[in-house]
Order: sequence, then C-alpha cells, then structure tokens
Amino acid sequence: MRRKILLSVVILLSLFIITGCTKDSNSVVGTYKISKIETKDKTYTAKEWKDMTTLDYSLEMKKDNTAIITMKYKKNMTEEDNEEKEYYTYDGGLFYGTSNNGTEKGVKYYSYEYENGTLRLSVLGSETNDVYVYTKK
Repeated sequence: MRRKILLSVVILLSLFIITGCTKDSNSVVGTYKISKIETKDKTYTAKEWKDMTTLDYSLEMKKDNTAIITMKYKKNMTEEDNEEKEYYTYDGGLFYGTSNNGTEKGVKYYSYEYENGTLRLSVLGSETNDVYVYTKK
C-alpha cells in the first residue's frame, strides 16, 4: 500500500514538473514594466520620468533570445499617444542590435542583470551611466 502511495506521489510530481506548472522565478523570459531610471545625477521613478518626458517603457524577453523594448509617448507632449518598438537579441548578459528601428545588427547596446523578477539594463557607452530598471509583471 505504501508503495502505491509513493508511486502515485512520484507520478504526480513528475506530471507537475513536465507540464510546467512551476513558476521559474530565475527565468529572464517574461514581460516587464519600467520601475525606475537611474542616471549619474539622479534616480527617477517611472511616474516621475513619464511626467517629465511622457515616455513609458515596457520590455518583453522571449524564449528565442529576442527582446522588444516598447516606448509609448505623446508627440510634442500634446498630441495622441505614439509607440515605437526596438528589437534586440540577447545572451550572456548583453543586448545586441538587429538592424531594426535604429539598431545595427550585432552592436552591443545594453548589458543586463536579472535577479528575482528585476531586470537592470545598463546603457553601454553612456556618459551618464543610465540604467533602466524593469520589474516583471
């Protein structure tokens, strides 16, 4: 009887793992919302940045090692909402351009660090040490 119960538990756990019912908090894959922007001189919350610039950022990291940064903004701060997307590939802690929407293929644009649902994108070659901090939705 104990053997049947043990076998049942093992089968149930196996199915749980196989079907992906566990949440992988260590996976960079997912959708993110900007939470703050850090510069050399100041740190801005997402709301402060949006109030100042009308820019609102989101980021999607996909399983195929591609990433899309979406910037929503108001043109001339008075017109209707606009949206621009930048496409990247990522691996080894770096974002690379894809020759799409102002990026050059293979050029390194950002380095990134991921920990517990927080993704930090550091602009490479930035004199102001800009860092975009995203939180997983």
